[in-house]
Amino acid sequence: MLHLFVFSCLFSGLLAQDAQPDMIIEVFRHGARAPSSNQYDSTWTNLGELTEVGMRMHYVLGKALALKYPNIFQSFDPSKIFVRSTDVNRTIMSVYSQLYGLFDGKGNSFPEDFPMNLTYPPYDQEIIDEVVTQLENTTSYLPFNYQAVPVHVMALSRDQQLTPGYACPNAQNWQNTRINDANMKGVFNSLSDITSKLKDKGIIVNDMWDYFNLGDTLACNIAEGKPLPGGIKEGDELFNGAIYAFEWFTNYMFAGAGNLIPTYSFALLDQINTWFNQKANGKTTLNAVLLSAHDTTLLSLLGAFGVVTPDCLTQNYFNQSQGRVIPYPNCTYPTFASQLIFELYNTSEPYIKVFYKGAPIPICGSNTCTLAKFGQYIQTITSGYNQDQFNNECGLVTPVTNDSSTAWAWIFGLSATVLTAAVLILYSQRRKGVRVTNRLKEQSKHLLP
Repeated sequence: MLHLFVFSCLFSGLLAQDAQPDMIIEVFRHGARAPSSNQYDSTWTNLGELTEVGMRMHYVLGKALALKYPNIFQSFDPSKIFVRSTDVNRTIMSVYSQLYGLFDGKGNSFPEDFPMNLTYPPYDQEIIDEVVTQLENTTSYLPFNYQAVPVHVMALSRDQQLTPGYACPNAQNWQNTRINDANMKGVFNSLSDITSKLKDKGIIVNDMWDYFNLGDTLACNIAEGKPLPGGIKEGDELFNGAIYAFEWFTNYMFAGAGNLIPTYSFALLDQINTWFNQKANGKTTLNAVLLSAHDTTLLSLLGAFGVVTPDCLTQNYFNQSQGRVIPYPNCTYPTFASQLIFELYNTSEPYIKVFYKGAPIPICGSNTCTLAKFGQYIQTITSGYNQDQFNNECGLVTPVTNDSSTAWAWIFGLSATVLTAAVLILYSQRRKGVRVTNRLKEQSKHLLP
């Protein structure tokens, strides 16, 4: 009887461990890519684009998630799975790679007696016949039972959830302010010894933008197994210093760190909460939402949760460089293919769990949080932020009026404002201060939030 009792307890434990969520939301960074600049390694081409390594990363991640959540990814049903990506090549290609892993071999086939000529498109029949011959009479919808899955995208300038830095016109002004503020200067000055040693190796770093490009190149080269510039070795003090500078700079400049966290994190957190509440109340059939995005998308959420911030990155770096234990072990940068996964368990009292790179992170003070408390938690960490505040702070306020004279007055005023702004911009481009803005724009061609 004792043996039966022990077996029963073990079996119950396994069942509890293998309990499947009713819905998941995955927010992830694209896979390995080329750096945004070849300033420190001229061998790179196709700057900012996903590499074969990056594709493989997400294919493997997709296979892993299919094993983790078999009830959700057993087959594709468009009413149960929603996929979205930022409108950037590397994120679109990453999510397609992950979907290939999630639904590898799960596509369907035609019945053996199905008239396959119905699948031929209206095109040159001779060429179609040649293609059909090469297919060797396979009856699967697509070769290797590939399952096609729709991926939705939205213009960067409208995507408040995944690229708030682009959807918020005033973000450019905030970045122009931060690039020269005391925090930026303080971090650069703290790396003076690293800067000097890099110069001895022929690597010139004049400012934090240069550290951004250097650290980005190091991360990309490591991911591809390429040699590092200037004889830098992975894990040495120069490598660690440049990587820290890159991570801090990206977080501080593009992820809404500090007082901008509500602005950058509100829209996505609010949408996640909405999806979960719809599921709990039977108002959606969705079981999975996949969102392919960027490191700064994750950093905005991780910053709101207090898990990864510029401050903890700094404290970890300097403690590690001095041989001390890092004080914030959970404060790790979202490297290529990193992900946040939100799980909803739709029990009598719905609750959620959150995982970062596969490890649980505490929200609401523990590793589980009731759905009701999660909504309150979001209100707390975003300081009660709402859509109106986002619109106001970002300069997206749209006048609402039915009076034609008021409307024409607004249009005239807007035209005058735009004309004035255009003149000022043309003038400002001739001034020395345009260097910062131009550099921001140049970087944004390849490295998006």
